[in-house]
Amino acid sequence: MRFVIMAAVLAAGTCPAEVLFSDDFEDGVADGWTELPTGASYYVSEGWYVLEFAAADEVTAGTYSGDTGSGMSVADYSILLEVTPRAGTGGPWARLGTGSMTGYTLLLDPESDLVAILKCNAAGDPEVLSATTEDLHYNQPYWVRFEVCGDLLGGKVWTGPSSLEPSTWLLMANDVAYADAGWVCLFSHDSDPGGEASLDFMFDNVEVSDDLTLELSAGTWASIKAAF
Repeated sequence: MRFVIMAAVLAAGTCPAEVLFSDDFEDGVADGWTELPTGASYYVSEGWYVLEFAAADEVTAGTYSGDTGSGMSVADYSILLEVTPRAGTGGPWARLGTGSMTGYTLLLDPESDLVAILKCNAAGDPEVLSATTEDLHYNQPYWVRFEVCGDLLGGKVWTGPSSLEPSTWLLMANDVAYADAGWVCLFSHDSDPGGEASLDFMFDNVEVSDDLTLELSAGTWASIKAAF
């Protein structure tokens, strides 16, 4: 019986992951992305998708896409991308609500050396679900993975090639507020009340897949142990 269970798990683990959609912006355009009309500038430069905005008090920029014309076809997915922060905070957003700024974001803040998973509400400030300190720098490219699987969320941040992805999650969280597939969003924000806020984030090599390791670590092994 043990052999049958383990063989089934190993067989499932060898199934190739499906890339739901991807974009490396090498064609010089951001076709398929819808840009939030916040006043920000959006453009592709040297293969990077750039979000820029400077104004008094507070600035926000976001651009979203999915593997269908109405968003993501599945609610559980893994977002891998490269990001270079140059001003402000930013990162990938999962399950962005249609017509509302709801969902979850993995935020990088080099000014505070902070990485956080936030729950974003339609009204009010975002809620920090999980946060940790990480040595971050502006003008430094980072690889980022943000995964949502059921009520589990996980984030990783690393430097170097994508192949050096850590095997463990930098931070994880659990939340049941937003279960709809929504959209994948590239997001940036800055706030400076009474002064000039400024954001400048560059994104590249976006790949959204159904390769879900959160599900394996949190669910599969628990069920296997319970079977013995």
